[in-house]
Amino acid sequence: MFGTRSRSACRACCSTERRSTSAPSRRIGSLVILAGASLCLTACPNPNLYQTARTTPKGKLSYSISAEAIGVTAETTVEDSSGNRSTQETTHDVPLPPSFMLRYGLSDDVDLGFHVYNFVSPGFDTKINFLKDAVDIAVDPGVQVYRGSAGDEDFTVVYAHLPLILDLNFSSSISMVIAPGITYAHSSIDTSTQDLLTDINSNSGLIARAGIGFDFRVSKGFALHPEVTFLRSIDDTKWNTYVAGLGFNFGNLPSFADLDE
Repeated sequence: MFGTRSRSACRACCSTERRSTSAPSRRIGSLVILAGASLCLTACPNPNLYQTARTTPKGKLSYSISAEAIGVTAETTVEDSSGNRSTQETTHDVPLPPSFMLRYGLSDDVDLGFHVYNFVSPGFDTKINFLKDAVDIAVDPGVQVYRGSAGDEDFTVVYAHLPLILDLNFSSSISMVIAPGITYAHSSIDTSTQDLLTDINSNSGLIARAGIGFDFRVSKGFALHPEVTFLRSIDDTKWNTYVAGLGFNFGNLPSFADLDE
């Protein structure tokens, strides 16, 4: 949940209103807005995987730390005091706090993931790898929960993620990872305001998603995984977002040694 200062920053960065300020005030305001926007947009779904379709070895652990940024473009309907409605488009591109993921190998083809998205949003997933070859395929259903505040409004949003993960394995050390899928959002609030954060998180419904990344396996216990995922709401209030990041994967990573045979 945001504190008083964070709520003020959210209102500053997420409101569609504009104000005229002096140059020094704009510089200070820009820092406040950047910090506030980063906090605001952690409430959006984080779809990035930073993993391949292959699973962590049975009984072993792997983990990932990722640096991320998010961009959001939202179309909101605003009603003035006279009852006139208009559509406004608001865009933000900001860095996010890091995310953390821990994976445990449940069997040869199934592993469990435990997440802390952007230091504020817990989640978990279960990955099932049912094809392992030059092309790997897995499904990775998961849940993400976010609790926050926008202005005086407290809310909880639950995201149910269902990506399909496809690895195109160029070699035992490099794979392209494609991840189309769907996300369902359920929000505890149902309102439309001039506050971007509140408006986005008041919309329950389906979200289309499509991601692409590369897995560079530097060594047996370390891999780099750049990734970007795009999302689009499938409801009346339209918004688009992307999450771009670089994952640093450590520990008992999936083996691709079979590709050298």
